[in-house]
Amino acid sequence: MIQQALNGMITLLMAKFIMNDLPHAAGLLANPGKTLTKDEFESLPIAYHGFDPTKPEVEFMHVTPDKSIAESHGKYLMVGRVPPGKLKPDPEIEGFAARRLSGIESFNLGSAIIPREYYWPDNYEVYLGEVRAKEPSPRRETLIQEGKKIAERLGNGVYCAGPWLPYGPEGKFMGHFFEDDAVTRTSFVAMNYEEAKEELINVREKFGAKPPVFDNPGAGVEGTCYEDAWRFLIKQDEGFLIHGSVQLTEEGKRINHAWVELTTGWVWEPQTKQYFTVEDFKMFAPAEDARYSAEEAAIMVAQAGKHGPWSTEERQEYLGR
Repeated sequence: MIQQALNGMITLLMAKFIMNDLPHAAGLLANPGKTLTKDEFESLPIAYHGFDPTKPEVEFMHVTPDKSIAESHGKYLMVGRVPPGKLKPDPEIEGFAARRLSGIESFNLGSAIIPREYYWPDNYEVYLGEVRAKEPSPRRETLIQEGKKIAERLGNGVYCAGPWLPYGPEGKFMGHFFEDDAVTRTSFVAMNYEEAKEELINVREKFGAKPPVFDNPGAGVEGTCYEDAWRFLIKQDEGFLIHGSVQLTEEGKRINHAWVELTTGWVWEPQTKQYFTVEDFKMFAPAEDARYSAEEAAIMVAQAGKHGPWSTEERQEYLGR
């Protein structure tokens, strides 16, 4: 009977939490647009978060002032700062306390919940860079596009979260923030593609994860045909991704290439970004090695960690053919 009542209370509290009906402390950063001074930042509570990179990332995360509790929730430990006003009570803690709690009260009793965007690394310069990097400016937009292009070239499930501009949009550029959410769920900073490639290799090695596999720049046309063709197919969600080779010179030299055959009878070619009829595309003397449906192509990228080309062994292992 007591257990049923407790379960009912926890269910009700969770519902109220989802509806944002629970009270919470005013705390610092009641105004999300305020940038904290270093003294204000260092006055924020230290919060630990244990995580498992094999599990999906969620919008809200559990944080605790107790390092041992965090370590019991995940193999890896994050140390950060949290604004008390953004903490939400942990329904389980409220259930044990048998009363409604503010976010900071719940945190002090063991754990609380906070939106991921308000969990900041315990480093003021990094925090400042993340905040200031979000201030709008033409320069920032240019850097965002630059970072996206680097992330697309990196592949391996990495995306660019934005530029690091610790001194404001027009201040010194310190690099791009990249997120390795697909594997290690960690971030790193790099100025360019070569630095980002090296950092990603180091991150994967540090976490004991499968090393990244990069498309061979010499294998395709301008080094991006495999990724470009894959992205086009996934967006269209129809047709087939073709891996093979084409002849682009009169001397008969062939290069590895990728393209998309649509069910409408057209071929999309990633170097020129143009459509050809099947007959017209024969001018490149295409030779097909393998073809993949959109579903199969998605599986191959997820399992092999690269956009291609994929070996016969990889195809057999991940697709069974």
